[in-house]
Amino acid sequence: MGDRFSELRSYIASLERVVVCFSGGLDSTVLMHICKEELGDGAIPIYVSVPMETQRTVAMVRDISDHLGFDTVVRHMDDRISGIILQNTKERCYLCKKAMYSEAIDLAYDLGIGYVLCGDNADDDESDRPGMKAGKELSIQSPFRKFGIGRKDIESYIDGLALPFPMVKDTCLLTRIPIGTEADETLMESIERMESCIRDIAGIAQIRARVNGDTVGLQTSESELETLLAHLPEIDNVCKMEGFGTEVIRTSYKG
Repeated sequence: MGDRFSELRSYIASLERVVVCFSGGLDSTVLMHICKEELGDGAIPIYVSVPMETQRTVAMVRDISDHLGFDTVVRHMDDRISGIILQNTKERCYLCKKAMYSEAIDLAYDLGIGYVLCGDNADDDESDRPGMKAGKELSIQSPFRKFGIGRKDIESYIDGLALPFPMVKDTCLLTRIPIGTEADETLMESIERMESCIRDIAGIAQIRARVNGDTVGLQTSESELETLLAHLPEIDNVCKMEGFGTEVIRTSYKG
């Protein structure tokens, strides 16, 4: 792992100035930290705020930026493209990433910077991540993939940072809604409220409340399943208040 990170650092140093697509997740945090160490003020993080993000994500972007000293540029996704993405078609991830990367490219152009970097890592499966297609089309650089740096390497690096707060592993709220079901602010707020209440009631870190009609399927990690089930009567009440019945649909999940 050491050699790969050394090669990565040398490569980033050679770029001199970069715009980094920063989301507050593990991958982009590590990438931005390395870019900041190698390039100082020549590393510019950009965070594109979207209507389908969780408030935990917003808070994590702020906390990491403050703690690690990133002066993050915040842009808001255009309402027109947001409306198209919220139609929730199978192209949602591709369209979203293309819009985000376009914002980063615009910033790089305005600043006279020739490189835009993202945190895709060597373990990311292109067939399962439509947004990677957008990155290739727009010539977004993926340094972790270039040097074979995967998820375990990144998690180890994060551990070494000894952050005073836990990293939030959260994902776009559209992943809780079946493709083809149009999303709106009311539905997404309901999903986020349920997940927040369930975390508080059960004391678990990972929960996904996936809606399907008038039912919400609850997913958590294998290690937290027993805890979730122990609090199911209380959780049922929370979901009923939001207009849903509940079921535990499986114990592991993506996104």
